[in-house]
Amino acid sequence: MFRKIIGFVFTSIMLFSLLACEKEPTNQTPIETDIPITPSEPNIETFQVTGKTFESFFNVQITFKPLESFYEVDFKVSDLYQSSQIDVEFTLTLYLEYTDQFVKKIMTYQMTDTLIGRYYQNKVPMPEIEIGMNPKIIYIQINDARGTYEGSNHIVVTEKTYDTPNIDRKIIFIEDPTQNKRIMDLWYEKLNQLNDFADSDVSIDVIANTNVSTLQGNFFETITNSIKMSTTDSYLEISVDDQTTIFKMIDVRLFGYPLNDYNNGKYYIDAFVLENGDIHAYYDGKLLIQFGDYAPYMYSYQKIKFSETAHGFKIEGYIKDFMRLPEYQNLQAIYESLGATEQAFASTILTIDYLFLDDGLEISSRYTVDVNKEGINYVSNQTYEKFTFKDIEQKDLTDTSLYYIYLPNEMIEVTEETDLINDVIMQPFRPRPDFYLTYFDKGHYILDVEHNEVRANIYNTYNEPVTHELDGLINPDGHAFYIPEDGYYYVKISSNNSYTNDGYQFRFEKMIHHSSVYEEAPINLTEGIHEIILEDEHDAKAFVIDSDEPVIIKVHYLNTDTELEFIYRKETTQIIRNWWQKDQTYLIALKEGISTLYFRANQAGTFHIDVEYMDIEAHRKEPYQEILDDYQGDYIVSSTYLEPAYMTLELLEKSIVTFEYDKVGLLSSFVQLKIYDLEGHPVHQNTLYGSNSNIILDAGNYVVEVTALSASMTRIKRSLQTYQALEVIDLALSKVDMLPSDPNFPVTYFTHYDMGHVIQGWFTLVEDSILFIGNTASVALFNQAGERLTFYHKDADRTRERYLFLDAGTYYIEHYNDWADLKRTAHVKLAIIDSDIIDDNQEGSSIPRFVTGSHELKQDYTYDQEIIAFEVLTTHNYRITSNQTYYLFNQDNELIIRAYGGELNIILEPGMYYLWMPKYESSLFWNFSIKKTAA
Repeated sequence: MFRKIIGFVFTSIMLFSLLACEKEPTNQTPIETDIPITPSEPNIETFQVTGKTFESFFNVQITFKPLESFYEVDFKVSDLYQSSQIDVEFTLTLYLEYTDQFVKKIMTYQMTDTLIGRYYQNKVPMPEIEIGMNPKIIYIQINDARGTYEGSNHIVVTEKTYDTPNIDRKIIFIEDPTQNKRIMDLWYEKLNQLNDFADSDVSIDVIANTNVSTLQGNFFETITNSIKMSTTDSYLEISVDDQTTIFKMIDVRLFGYPLNDYNNGKYYIDAFVLENGDIHAYYDGKLLIQFGDYAPYMYSYQKIKFSETAHGFKIEGYIKDFMRLPEYQNLQAIYESLGATEQAFASTILTIDYLFLDDGLEISSRYTVDVNKEGINYVSNQTYEKFTFKDIEQKDLTDTSLYYIYLPNEMIEVTEETDLINDVIMQPFRPRPDFYLTYFDKGHYILDVEHNEVRANIYNTYNEPVTHELDGLINPDGHAFYIPEDGYYYVKISSNNSYTNDGYQFRFEKMIHHSSVYEEAPINLTEGIHEIILEDEHDAKAFVIDSDEPVIIKVHYLNTDTELEFIYRKETTQIIRNWWQKDQTYLIALKEGISTLYFRANQAGTFHIDVEYMDIEAHRKEPYQEILDDYQGDYIVSSTYLEPAYMTLELLEKSIVTFEYDKVGLLSSFVQLKIYDLEGHPVHQNTLYGSNSNIILDAGNYVVEVTALSASMTRIKRSLQTYQALEVIDLALSKVDMLPSDPNFPVTYFTHYDMGHVIQGWFTLVEDSILFIGNTASVALFNQAGERLTFYHKDADRTRERYLFLDAGTYYIEHYNDWADLKRTAHVKLAIIDSDIIDDNQEGSSIPRFVTGSHELKQDYTYDQEIIAFEVLTTHNYRITSNQTYYLFNQDNELIIRAYGGELNIILEPGMYYLWMPKYESSLFWNFSIKKTAA
């Protein structure tokens, strides 16, 4: 149990993996002596050896031998005076300095051994000291020595005092590794005592504070975690920044129950499943406590300094020595992204305080990373963790007065079986799917539900949809299902709408039919009368047609008291369905191959249909039937799947032709006509659909191609009207006192058959009048003598409107269709104005004449446009200037040029010329000049 808990504390690797030294002889070299010393000589003396006098008798030499990836340390101790009798025990400490990932570190190595002969050697492999760490020996200390040495009484014995070297306090330095290990063992022993709480509940509270010191000030972030855990009840409650979620293991799935939606004294819980069980991924880095079933890496007393406090322990070390390499590298990358150097992060020291309590443990940790870049001074982190081992209060999610758990909205969240044959209450608080696990027997089922918007989808236990092509055919609401075999199935209930908080009901009802449309073979649909027996509104009957060529069938529905629904699949995806009215005839077009037709009704009953196969060869070989003024001959059978049928058409003069149709059957579609001359060239640019009128054709003989988008039985006749290029009508003009923008302003409509069709409308004014005229197509005004009084060009604004000042007399307008060679209707605003209109250039019955020189006209009203005339007596060069766009016409109403303002130099021959300025654009004034220039 507690191994999981102490997994929350930082982990590390052994310090020995970080040590390395280079080969370098240290201390003094052995001293050779010529004094013969033997035990029998009288000047031999026995000396007592201590730690301070050790180097008076012995030479200490330490060398490093590089191996493949690390060093071997060779300790040598040799006799200085060739003693015949040595028995000395000594303790030696070696101080090493090395660089580990940019950080200077100090380590000590201590050894104790006995020197019996004149020479001692010990080779110690140190795989922790890697090649490249640049190690060096900074001090060798003889801690202690005891024993005897026989040698000449001429030996000078001196004492040497060993002082601990001055170590930089920023470097983790362990003065006494043996003592440090002793304290570490006590720390582990104290932690292991917490195993006594292995069967207890545990509460964990964590507060993490981050302070980012910048040039603009300090910025703080605090994350709080609270965890309550019971291993005996499989209960885990996690709160992160006051957002609480309960986790439970159910059938090897980890469920989460977030307590975030609180309303009217109750929590509404949308449970979920963590499929990979990764709670940390769910919290996206805000869960500070680690979970796991592994023991933490052992801390190394060679790297991490342990000390005792009043009620616990204090641990200090470089942050990298507390962590596994992948974890360290991830954290290092975060700080490097802030600007910290690799060396600065590697030098960061982590301090952890442990306080042991009667019922738990408190852990405080802190470290600071120097950045000094990108405006950031440093980043400091402090974390407080408290573990309390005592019974926790668990939330009872089965208490419906406090908690409402939504039904599962994913298949993986379903934990229990539900009987969906009985009524099921649903609470649609929001549009969302709900999943159930249920048992179905093989057969045909109907979803019985109050609202048609509710949908059901069924899946087997392999998460595969269970569908049948008939489901949607016999029940367009999506409420029919066929279960292929007995077993367990998942059911997804969904809706596009939410109704009331009172919920709604649904259930599945199994249909019991004597013959199921799902299982029985379809009936061959032959000619004649067929009987259809339906047991209820969910029953259906299937018929099949197998043909080597396309067919059209005519079906007469014989019943007179109820409707019958006909369904079939067109091509591969399009479903055609129609409700057949009683005692009516229908046409159905089918392509070659196998076609299946279905019939159903909204009630049980017996229904009868009379089937007839149509002759599709008629009208598909010569001589073709002629289209006349009355319906003649047999009906033409057409469909998408059949080759076109043909008829002929003869016209004695150019005519406006209208085709009319006589169809059979409620499902008979309109035909499509294409007209060709006798050489097979199409003479009309569009396919003609339905009852098309006013088709203009020249005198001659034509072939008419007849097709249809679906089944059609049709006869065709024609009606003719002699075509006249000029249509003359009388106009009755109203006299009004209103603005042309008034929606009630009088409008005259003109219908054109093609672009060659011109309408001429005559009217008479009994007094001088102001005429308003506007158009959406071309309009020209003429006096009775045929002189044109207005000008028009297709590039001008076709929606321009105008006032014309007319003398009493007779006039006519000509209306042109310059839009397209089709029949179209246009309208013209046309009325006599019963009000005064001020205009500084009144055009109408006459066009104001101007002489050469400079002139200025102004815009007097919204619709103002200007026409002026000038006469040229002899051929000459002229310069015309203007600040507006204008058109220059000759006396024959021929456009000479369209000018966009500016200066125009042109040679004009004798005659009358007209400048038409149709619209004020760049200014409220028209400044123009007409001047002769030198040749």
